[in-house]
Amino acid sequence: LLNFLFACTMVSKKKRDVLGKGSGDIIVVKPEAEGGARAEISPIGHSATVSKTLLPFLAHHEESDVVYCDAPGFLDTRPALFNIVNACNTRLCLMAAESVKMVLMIDFNTLKTIRARGLTDILKILTQLFGDRLEEYIDCILLGLNHVPPNYDDGDIKELVEELTEETPNPIVTKLFENMFIFNPIETNEKSVDEPRQAVLQRINLLPAIKRNGGQVFKTVLIDSDIQELLRISEIIKDKILVSLKENKFENAAHCLHDLQRLRVIDHAAVERIHAQATHLLFTHFSKLTGTFDTNCYLCNFD
Repeated sequence: LLNFLFACTMVSKKKRDVLGKGSGDIIVVKPEAEGGARAEISPIGHSATVSKTLLPFLAHHEESDVVYCDAPGFLDTRPALFNIVNACNTRLCLMAAESVKMVLMIDFNTLKTIRARGLTDILKILTQLFGDRLEEYIDCILLGLNHVPPNYDDGDIKELVEELTEETPNPIVTKLFENMFIFNPIETNEKSVDEPRQAVLQRINLLPAIKRNGGQVFKTVLIDSDIQELLRISEIIKDKILVSLKENKFENAAHCLHDLQRLRVIDHAAVERIHAQATHLLFTHFSKLTGTFDTNCYLCNFD
């Protein structure tokens, strides 16, 4: 989507010609050397389970004076450590923004084949992101439907949406479908190639913005295994602080506490608890040190 909005030339190519294997067609950015309008802005992933985006990618769209953040995919099958880092960095970006609008892309095949499960995944992501305030901000979310087959017209899409709404009766789902656009970056008519891009930009422009600090609204999206790994890492850092204090390696203890503080951006209750325990360890240790120092000074014991 980001490449499309930034007016890159999008073309369809055989998957095996681009990746060396695989069947079917994929959408790629046409290089400038081959006549493309501009270089690729953000790498395009072609996996249904692993995002190509490793870190949040920021790009300033001069035409609309908006900064777009291409966030890593949610609920990916990457190792937990990747997801934890992505969660921290994405939340930092949201906290730095004055206002936020959200465009959530979903694959057509996800809705068509796994149907209710695909909608369940969307609801899970949004519920984790917004918590109990999802309904309050649902109008700030634009849903983009990607990879729609060329033989599907507006009537087919409408029927699919009606079927899915009946299968998953939920006011949030209904509202999402009401605020949905079909993402088709390939145009056969050269003269109208900019029309769909402008249409999507207009939809984003009309989208209400979340005016408050994004960090106060958005939560982090982590699956259960990610959370378990997050807690394991936090406990390891706390243990390292304890060992460093016992060995009087105070600089190491300070670095570990700093690492633990950086994880607090995730805003998870268990991480807060572990951080409080680590801070208490440091406070107790240095209180004993200063107490011993005061006693020795009082007794003039400088040996």
